[in-house]
Amino acid sequence: MIVARGTEARRRSRGRPGALVAAALLLPIAACTSVVGSRAVPVPPDQRVGAGGTAIVEQVEEEDRPLAVAYAHLRAVDACGLLYDEPAMAKAFPGSRTELVLPATALGTCRAVVAVGEGAGELKYEVQLTLAANAANGRARGAPEQVAGRTALVAKDTKCSFYLDVDEELGLPESSRGLVTPLVEFGMHGGGTPGVDLCGAGRSYLESTAALWSDLPVAGEGRSSPELALATLDPCVPASALLDSPGARIDKPLGTNTCVVEVGRGGGQRIEVSFLIGGDPVGNRPDNAEVVVMGGRDVVKEKLATGCRNEFAWQAGLPLVNESSELVLRYLQLQTVQVKSLSCSGLDESTGKVLAAMGEEPPPAKRVATAPVVLGAHPVPPDAAAVGAPFDPCALGWAAFPEQVRHPRDVVPTLRLPDEGFATSCVYTNHNEGKGSGLFTAEVFWAAPDGFALSRTAPDRTTKVQVAGREAHRVAMNPREGTACAVLVRLERGVAGVQVRQGRFDVDVCQVATTVAEAAVRAAA
Repeated sequence: MIVARGTEARRRSRGRPGALVAAALLLPIAACTSVVGSRAVPVPPDQRVGAGGTAIVEQVEEEDRPLAVAYAHLRAVDACGLLYDEPAMAKAFPGSRTELVLPATALGTCRAVVAVGEGAGELKYEVQLTLAANAANGRARGAPEQVAGRTALVAKDTKCSFYLDVDEELGLPESSRGLVTPLVEFGMHGGGTPGVDLCGAGRSYLESTAALWSDLPVAGEGRSSPELALATLDPCVPASALLDSPGARIDKPLGTNTCVVEVGRGGGQRIEVSFLIGGDPVGNRPDNAEVVVMGGRDVVKEKLATGCRNEFAWQAGLPLVNESSELVLRYLQLQTVQVKSLSCSGLDESTGKVLAAMGEEPPPAKRVATAPVVLGAHPVPPDAAAVGAPFDPCALGWAAFPEQVRHPRDVVPTLRLPDEGFATSCVYTNHNEGKGSGLFTAEVFWAAPDGFALSRTAPDRTTKVQVAGREAHRVAMNPREGTACAVLVRLERGVAGVQVRQGRFDVDVCQVATTVAEAAVRAAA
């Protein structure tokens, strides 16, 4: 916690916030499978949404259409639902505990991080699934082997890689078979020497999850949660907004999550539109990037060594967090849309067209309470009810904040994993409003009576104050992203706290923290 350990705690503070195109793409996924014989197979989103999606595949060059169809079928699979199975993971890596299950940069991938041991002897392993690996790579690298009742190509270097044939399970037409394959890799997280035979662990894991590979889980059916609005959608749908110039065409597909459009006569400019997942593009922007507003959204513009890229976040309130990094603001995970080209000329105009084609932002991602695979940090952060807190940090809502900093769309706050003695905590973010280019993050938390002592706050930065008639400590800080302040209040039972970091609004940051702390005291009364 920042108030307890200065610079080190600042580094560990976890800020985090919480569709598309044609209206048909936003229809609920009611029937996501078809039946081949007695076996259900995923139906690609392009067929689920009707003529709008199918028309996109038909606009791909005829020779590349089989590949586009294969990607469409893969896009229908729930990547994290297919990858992760807790009993199988425990069997493959005895004594392990799961730290993370999360898509890995590209939607259509998933990775799980597990830890074995404690302290200096701890080892971390990473298992990653990439749905759309090039099948030719597997044929070139791997040796054939029977794994989990199917043919796999197995390659061993620093990782152990399994290329698995699921053409039959996907229900692919003959012309689309043998082009792409799921790739599952078993390796060390962050380097080091493995304490197990990685290929042996991989075989064990795939054997244990054979039933999943025989009946592929479908995205949107609740196998994993929360639901990701962009995961099943074809990026060529918004990219098709760029086809209004003479000679423009959709080029060869690049995976399940990237569409390339050539615009201008003779293919003058290649523009890539990608659906990604990762850190907040505003909070994690490099020093040479700028933030501009397009269509009411913050867009990060970055000039690359070759070309330019524009990126904006999509679907505010996504309750995902990446706890595997120690970097401030790296914990926030958002779905983003990236528009990139080797030529910077006209990229802003193209980005505006893509953004407009995205349509209205969908509601906050749905978390399925009964889902066996919960994406993000593990274990699931406890809410107020689970720890018996006298008030709910998430239920205070934006109404507890001064009007100047409230989120206009009342974006849902997100639970975070407790540390430093705090039992439950909720993070509010508002990076898209206000006059500044910085961030706004507020964390509201509660500590049990024996969990945190006000005396632990740094005395050189602490002022004793009264908040709503109660003893409180106010701690002022200046982390690199802007001013910050924490207010901690002694309740009848335990301690309530509010920590605010912000560089976006023209406000007294300690007054914001005090106002929210007063609301917490009233809620706990």
